[in-house]
Amino acid sequence: MSSGMKISFSGINEAKVILKNVADLGPVKQAVTASGNELEEVTIRNMGQTYRKTDKSGRRISTGATARSVTSKSTNNGLAVEVYPTTEYFPYVELGTRFMASEPTLKPALDTVYPHFLSRIQKALGGR
Repeated sequence: MSSGMKISFSGINEAKVILKNVADLGPVKQAVTASGNELEEVTIRNMGQTYRKTDKSGRRISTGATARSVTSKSTNNGLAVEVYPTTEYFPYVELGTRFMASEPTLKPALDTVYPHFLSRIQKALGGR
């Protein structure tokens, strides 16, 4: 079950045009898969570092359920990977509410992985 939260990128249509002209999409799919795996790993690592709050009695609040719920799924014939936590409350933690501050973990992971993704795709396309 997905949280319904989506992050999208502009330029996808332009990339599709380029990809149609590439004879072997194997390296592109490998780049997408590697970046999806990296995004999943960095997201989980971020959650382990971010969700270490304690309550007033000093007990740790986080159960690790959100980090354990992070999953990834290859889509679009291997040309896309979806990475998302499946806990229903994840969007509230990531984005905050009027009652609590945000504790983003997925967006910072995406910011970390995105340059690596671009580099992998450029290499897969032969430096275009």
